[in-house]
Amino acid sequence: MKHLITLLILGSLVAFGGAFVGQWKIPGLEKLPTMASMKVSMKAQEAEVDRAAERRLEQGAGEDRPAGYFATGVDSATGKRNKQLQNAGKEMGVE
Repeated sequence: MKHLITLLILGSLVAFGGAFVGQWKIPGLEKLPTMASMKVSMKAQEAEVDRAAERRLEQGAGEDRPAGYFATGVDSATGKRNKQLQNAGKEMGVE
């Protein structure tokens, strides 16, 4: 009985693996993803990411830095503090 269960488990793993790789067409497993369908969907996702990046660059959003605690843009807290330090250094004649 133990060998029969082991045989069934290994057989099902081989069947699902063969269907995934595309070696066998097993009825009832048509909706499962295959390697070919996953490659197509990954390429579509990469193309979508590329299009989104190009749109952001065309709109100029790629050069703006978000204002936040560690942001270094002009409107951020760190940027304001850096500007204060530079102004204080100029007033003291350090720079």
